[in-house]
Amino acid sequence: MASGFVGGLLVLVVVVVLTAQCNAASPTVHDAKAVTINLAPSNARDFKHFWKSCGWCPPEPHVDFDKFFLQEDMLQNHETIGSVPHGGIRYVRIHYLIDLVKNVAPAPSQNTSNITVFGSGFLAGKAVDWSALDKALDQVVNAGLKPGFEVMGNPGDSLFDDFGKHDQVMSWHDFIYTLVSRYVQRYGKSEVLAWRFESWNEPEGQCPKQLTVGIKCNMLAFLNYFDATISALRRIDDGMVFGGPASDGDHAMLFALIEHCKSGRNYVTGQAGCPRIDYLNAHLKGNSDTQAITDKELPIALKVQAMVKGTALEHSKWGNDEADPLVGWNRIEEWRADARYAAMVPKAILKHQVAFIQDNGIDYELLGNDNGFLPYGDNQDHLFSQRTLVARWDMNLTHTVEVVRKPVLNVMALLAKLGTRLYNVTGTDPVKTATVGVIATTLSASSSEPVNELAVLVYNSDDSSNANGTTNLTLNLVDVPSSLSDAAVAVFHLDNTHGSAYSAWQAMGRPTYPSAAQFATLRKAMEIPMALSVLKTLPAEPLHLEVALPGVALVHACAKTYPEPEAPTGVRLHRTPTKTPPEILVRWQEPPQRCVKTYVVQFMPQQDASPSRVNANDTIFTGFLHAMTADQAHAASNQPCYAVTTVDYFGRESKPSPSVCLQSGQ
Repeated sequence: MASGFVGGLLVLVVVVVLTAQCNAASPTVHDAKAVTINLAPSNARDFKHFWKSCGWCPPEPHVDFDKFFLQEDMLQNHETIGSVPHGGIRYVRIHYLIDLVKNVAPAPSQNTSNITVFGSGFLAGKAVDWSALDKALDQVVNAGLKPGFEVMGNPGDSLFDDFGKHDQVMSWHDFIYTLVSRYVQRYGKSEVLAWRFESWNEPEGQCPKQLTVGIKCNMLAFLNYFDATISALRRIDDGMVFGGPASDGDHAMLFALIEHCKSGRNYVTGQAGCPRIDYLNAHLKGNSDTQAITDKELPIALKVQAMVKGTALEHSKWGNDEADPLVGWNRIEEWRADARYAAMVPKAILKHQVAFIQDNGIDYELLGNDNGFLPYGDNQDHLFSQRTLVARWDMNLTHTVEVVRKPVLNVMALLAKLGTRLYNVTGTDPVKTATVGVIATTLSASSSEPVNELAVLVYNSDDSSNANGTTNLTLNLVDVPSSLSDAAVAVFHLDNTHGSAYSAWQAMGRPTYPSAAQFATLRKAMEIPMALSVLKTLPAEPLHLEVALPGVALVHACAKTYPEPEAPTGVRLHRTPTKTPPEILVRWQEPPQRCVKTYVVQFMPQQDASPSRVNANDTIFTGFLHAMTADQAHAASNQPCYAVTTVDYFGRESKPSPSVCLQSGQ
């Protein structure tokens, strides 16, 4: 069995490329480290990707929620988030979705495709229009995301006013049953079973404010609401995923819910205890750092663990789906714009892996960031520096919008390359205090097949501090599986020089309204560069990396026996409002192969024309914005066609996907 890893050509490529690029900024080497990763099967544990979530909240007033949700800006935001490869972001948690359900008055005499008339209970004779919620969920689902459906909001703006009243609680149950049944019919049960339903966000703070939507609420009323909601979901299918209470403050509602499920009865069904609760969770954030998140959250999780031991809730998972490094999504913080924020994400993940899963046996459900917001449209300080995944420009003269990925969104793609078996690493400092962390994983096609991927992610993070420099890291791998003896090895780097549109925007003088050429430069800068080497044999030499502070590096090796790439499927086109030059957003579904060097987006001005590649820069994301040249736009006559191919680390290119042409009105 091989006892080492990559040397020779790969080391030469990585060191020469990175030194040349880093020396331009003359960084000071921060330190040097050598770590060892033993890839023996006995040194591995299962590794869940428990971080695939983002979220956002609509602005006030919620009566205009549909106008905000259904604008071009949010569509491009969701499409960009949904383009993270390998489902790197699965859920988008959205507050107040039920506020999109509109009241219809006077109520019609019967149901229509968009309107439901309630015939009994508290809502008897009242009607609601689902059109806005339909369109909103269509946008999320079409983007390849799953709704993190927070069951919160007041349909019709004011149909409910007190969860302490029996008739309203029972009608809430009926309303939720009607709502979820509608989307089972619209999308299919298998799709909705993949959604993640969650109870009302942060009830400790919301209940005293009538849930901010005019519904009276106290602890008992909240438990009534929870019972009604979970009963409605499980009435549709016992597999519906539901949990909560997304607790904050003193976490009184969290502890009350546990006691209710241990000794109370469901308000709607009268049955003792609660139906299965898939997860219990609370929201704890940092102080512009990562360690404070763990320090605040772990005592709560341990208390919950003790409370549910030996009860029906013992198998409920734990999570924190608003584990942001800092409260206040709209605060301007420069570290949110650059690689510091990106490097904090894997740092928080590894801290949770160690402190919660490995040290305390907590079954961790979801570590999420509430960072799916759209930045304010001032085109200046807010562009990159709020708690968002993208930068967004409002182009006032043309009434259009431009969206660009931030480094923090790029890091989600690197995390998605990690495998499902995690290995112990020696030579690093304790995770709680370390600046440099290593996540070493492998992946097999199935449990019975040999390892065909190795992914090692390294972060270099001093949280939000202004510290900078590099760490010279030596990776020593032992007991490398023989299946990886012939491999292609890719090395990705993400820092303030690589994969950062923010750095490019600064370098061009922070233009308020970038030109088409400047946007092309920004989109080139946002792609994550990769050094690639295909080695016939792997010599017993270590791999040397220079990892910027702040920064993230990923080593991804794929076995020579890896299957040839298949063509992408499901190519979709969207014409943005930009007219000069015309812009077409191209999206596709990735093939099952993960060792992707790039996708090649082919443009054809007409259906039978010869294709030409239009994405000059390699991309591992499943989306590309094609800003046409004047000649391309003229030749296309407003009906361009596109196809996409896959190129893997070995240079093998798939056949093109079936071509898709833009239709008039798209």
